[in-house]
Amino acid sequence: MTTYEHTTNSLAAEFGVDRKTLRKKARVLGIGIDFGGRAGFRYSDEDRRKLIDSLRPTPPVAPRRRRRAA
Repeated sequence: MTTYEHTTNSLAAEFGVDRKTLRKKARVLGIGIDFGGRAGFRYSDEDRRKLIDSLRPTPPVAPRRRRRAA
């Protein structure tokens, strides 16, 4: 049985992002469960790992160098 022990507020504070940003990412990934009412959305440890991977910045791509006109 999966336990949903992480809240949106606790994960947003841990990752240093806004609650709305976290909810958008979770919606795109299709993770989390809504317990409704004051309980709100909760996330499992597996959901937390998926969020960490999705919030990890991608390395910048070096721009291609142009050749000079001959």
